[in-house]
Amino acid sequence: KLVQKQARRKWTNEQSAKEALLSLGLKESVVVETSIMSPAQAEKALKKRFSELPEGLVKSESSGTTMAPESDPRPAVLQLGDLRETLSKLQ
Repeated sequence: KLVQKQARRKWTNEQSAKEALLSLGLKESVVVETSIMSPAQAEKALKKRFSELPEGLVKSESSGTTMAPESDPRPAVLQLGDLRETLSKLQ
């Protein structure tokens, strides 16, 4: 069956995330390398300050689909043919 790949978290808006992390007391040299730190890196840095990431700064996106055995617990991705069949049943 076809399933979603593991989702990777990323910032919904890097500028907003940078501003929020700086306002929570992290130093700019820690927050920004050549690009902004990842959500996981930010959580680790904020944990030391007993702070958490503000809501709405992070989203999880799958990088695509992959083949998996039927026994895999992830739900199958709805394919175009399956969608047509489902829609025809609803009509």
